[in-house]
Amino acid sequence: MATLPPRVPTELATLDQAITLLGNRTKNPLTDKPKKQLIELIGAYPDAPTAARWKAELRQIRKELKAEGEDPEASGGVPGGDDTQTF
Repeated sequence: MATLPPRVPTELATLDQAITLLGNRTKNPLTDKPKKQLIELIGAYPDAPTAARWKAELRQIRKELKAEGEDPEASGGVPGGDDTQTF
């Protein structure tokens, strides 16, 4: 069963940032600034095993978005709007 974070970024740039931060989280606790960024992006600060699962799921979502050529920001996203999807 897929496990996703509370929010999933829908813009490729923010999705990439979330994936990177989750990767860093799998190795070590994050310092204050990256920890805050991760919480803003995905709505939570996971433990290392959860970060690894979420990273894998987000990488799959990113792969699918890239394959479809879908960047919601480029295809009618609201400028300045929220670029996350809540689950």
